[in-house]
Amino acid sequence: MMMRSSRSKRFGHLTRGLLLSFGLSFLAPICFAQRALPPVPEIVWPGSGDSDPARWSEEDVTPEQKFKTARAEALAAHQDAQNACKAMPVDDQRLCLAQARVVFDSEMAVIRQRFGDIR
Repeated sequence: MMMRSSRSKRFGHLTRGLLLSFGLSFLAPICFAQRALPPVPEIVWPGSGDSDPARWSEEDVTPEQKFKTARAEALAAHQDAQNACKAMPVDDQRLCLAQARVVFDSEMAVIRQRFGDIR
């Protein structure tokens, strides 16, 4: 019977330890992946659901109502553009605000052409 040297014994223990840790590192994710995940909680935002104002679900019927809604949307878009311009460096703000104004004026021209100049 051949006796192992102490060096080969240490190498054998080291090799088995590395193989064991290497194997466990692959098995651990598999074991955890088989566990059932908890259900995702439902997020309920304040003011959500059926608490929307009734005017949001009513369709615009008259040209005046359609004009008013289109104008409000154009104004909101213009306000968003102005806010984005104000976040820019000072050197670029003037040009950005001028471009936003041109876009708003052109949108209002289209709205007036479509619905008439209702005030």
